[in-house]
Amino acid sequence: MYMKHSHGITFLLLGFFFLAQVIGLGLISIDATVGTSDVGTVEVVHPDTAIGERPKLEPNQSVFMIVLALLVGTALVFLLMKYRQFKLWKFWFFLSIFLTLFVAFSVVLSSGTAFLLALGLAIWRSLKPNIYIHNFTELFIYAGIALIFVPILNVTWVIVLMVLIALYDAYAVWKSGHMVKLAEFQAENKTFAGLYFGSKAVPVMKKTKKKKGKKSSSKKGKQVHAILGGGDVAFPLLFSGVVMESLLLEGASKLSAFSQSLWITLGSVLALTYLFFRGTSARYYPAIPFLLVGCLLGYALVLL
Repeated sequence: MYMKHSHGITFLLLGFFFLAQVIGLGLISIDATVGTSDVGTVEVVHPDTAIGERPKLEPNQSVFMIVLALLVGTALVFLLMKYRQFKLWKFWFFLSIFLTLFVAFSVVLSSGTAFLLALGLAIWRSLKPNIYIHNFTELFIYAGIALIFVPILNVTWVIVLMVLIALYDAYAVWKSGHMVKLAEFQAENKTFAGLYFGSKAVPVMKKTKKKKGKKSSSKKGKQVHAILGGGDVAFPLLFSGVVMESLLLEGASKLSAFSQSLWITLGSVLALTYLFFRGTSARYYPAIPFLLVGCLLGYALVLL
């Protein structure tokens, strides 16, 4: 059987992915207040985030905004790469880490403590990056993203969002290849957005000049990063978070809604497991199409 990474690295990626999903769902649940509206219906209310009020958008508008932001953000990163504006890129990267951590930590900490902790971790990761601080912060970054967008989506439109992102991911990896270039650029500059466990050398055959009467070749090490992109962590969390909120609106308790939403997390983990164990380290794969299937299977179990 082919494998994309070693067993140890594979289980690390799966374990951190699972932890990020659970932490995100937990913080969304803590942030939500379930009450009754003036007309007697159940409502779920979230306070403003640590960085301000959420955009006042309908779910379909939210999907359009997220997709547009993804496309524009990707284009801007390529412009920064083209014109070698690495300092600007690193500042943008630092700012995004700080803001998302600040949003996440503020759910359970005072504003001042959350601010200082988020700032310290963002500076540490930006100036002295290592796999420990990198992956620790990744566990909370996607919770910050979900806390912003989950309350302005619903189940129908989060499915539409996942389908659109899955199509884009497949095109960007298998057709245009620009997502691969982006991931490699981020990994090389230690500014990768996603789970990261270093790299390993994989021997590949490289043709060399022909000698008289002989064909020769040599082995050369190719660096392969053990990574899982940020979108691959964020979008399943958006999906499960929105489903959890829909269950709260249907009258489920917080504990029940949280536990039922874990079916979606389980489906995502199984989808990633299949991808990791069937893939090879010699190529990149778009994870979102696989994760979409896992999310939908998990949602089907929630409905049952």
